[in-house]
Amino acid sequence: MIDLRTYVNTVIGMRRKRLRQLYVLRETTNPSTGRTERLAVYTGAYYRFSQPTAAERLHLLHIMDFAFALCAAAFVGYGFMDLPSTRSYLVLPFYLAMGLPLFFWGRAIWRVWRLPPRFTQVQREGSVRAGIRSARGIAVLCGLFVTGEALLLMTGQTNGSLPAEIGWAGGMAACGATAVWSARAARALDDRAVRVPEPEPEPEPEPRH
Repeated sequence: MIDLRTYVNTVIGMRRKRLRQLYVLRETTNPSTGRTERLAVYTGAYYRFSQPTAAERLHLLHIMDFAFALCAAAFVGYGFMDLPSTRSYLVLPFYLAMGLPLFFWGRAIWRVWRLPPRFTQVQREGSVRAGIRSARGIAVLCGLFVTGEALLLMTGQTNGSLPAEIGWAGGMAACGATAVWSARAARALDDRAVRVPEPEPEPEPEPRH
């Protein structure tokens, strides 16, 4: 069981109705105070990773870490550049849009590292599957970035910065490829999650007299 505040912050804030339906609110009496409290009880499935050994799982996590680190470094580095593309509507919107999925991607990878041996559907969605979605989003935005750079180059708007623009186009293409690589690694990890029996429910505490 978790307290009501945690339930509100972690479940109601989620947009996906099917995740909210994995919890039910129950009333219980606090044995210490005698007051009635509302608790959120998880009723969904539990999972664990079945096939990968510790070394294999670590390898998949390192792929995700490397891809995220590369994309984060490229995102920060490009922000310090003074190039025609940094002021072009063909490139800049896609660069700015990378910030949000990059944040969620990093948070998802951090949560994957912290997954317990037995985890819930909510934890699975917020870690491995969130990493898949975020990495794919970054890959799409990198592709749009490269497309914008190509249009910029073809229209001759580089203003003498041709080598740098080509370099950043190639760098973002590499970032997109590693993001796809990360999504595939996360998918491989998610495919190995198997359902396990639910833990025994905690006994209700006896009220004090």
